Amino acid sequence: MMGSARQQLKEQQKNNSNPIDFIESLPTLPAIASQVSEMIQDENVSAQQILSILEKDQTLTGKVLKLANSSYYSIPGGASSLKKAVLYIGFQAVSQLALSISVLSMFEKFSVKDFTFHSFWMHSLGVGVFSETMAEVLKIPHSEEFFTAGLLHDMGKLALYQYSKQSFENCLVAAQAGKNSFFESEKNFFPWGHAEVGHMLAVRWRLSKLIQDAIAYHHYSSSEKNIQIIQFANQFCNDTGLGHSGNYNQQKSKLKFEDLDLSLEMLESIKNKFQIKFKKAGTFLNVIGS
Repeated sequence: MMGSARQQLKEQQKNNSNPIDFIESLPTLPAIASQVSEMIQDENVSAQQILSILEKDQTLTGKVLKLANSSYYSIPGGASSLKKAVLYIGFQAVSQLALSISVLSMFEKFSVKDFTFHSFWMHSLGVGVFSETMAEVLKIPHSEEFFTAGLLHDMGKLALYQYSKQSFENCLVAAQAGKNSFFESEKNFFPWGHAEVGHMLAVRWRLSKLIQDAIAYHHYSSSEKNIQIIQFANQFCNDTGLGHSGNYNQQKSKLKFEDLDLSLEMLESIKNKFQIKFKKAGTFLNVIGS
């Protein structure tokens, strides 16, 4: 049950100082992104209402169009406007792209040991693509949101880097030496974990419940299907060495595909579709890094 995951997180938080002051020291989400985040959670909002908001920010619009025109979406003839992009990939997908770009722009780029900005986002992108693919195969509505949830699941690590670059590096050194994950090592260097910090940011920025929960509970056991999808995607990318998440633990994942009511045939279908989609997702890394 989700309660189990919540209880595990509370146990970790019990003896830690409150990160609220630190969270409030970070920039607030841009007004346009904040509006988009709230609007896409409202079933009564129209595509035109969201477009009218997005078109106020030409830089953001340009980046969204660059992604929409990538081979990942393969819009026939390309899209010269957000309106055309919406016609082909849907306003939910366009909105989630805008939200992801806005959130990622809040953090500094970094390079600590072998844990680089590029390798970190390659891992995060992999989790996003795999999560979205799983949601599609399982026929879960709004699979685009799983892409965003997977992409942002580790954003708390970026916040910890901005909090203390030295502690961040020390944490990685210890994780590598002990062959641990960042999650296992961070408790010795920070008063709060990246899941807790990332969750508080997601709440502060009023991101959707799915994104909040994905960030908060991706390291905690849960029978909630949405959370398990993010966890399985994260474990798959770690096990296959896709990018780098600060994980130096070579243990195989604990969550099995049977736990998600997947057949072996469904799992193979997900893997095959993921490989095809991820090869087309290179543009995302360029836009994220710009």
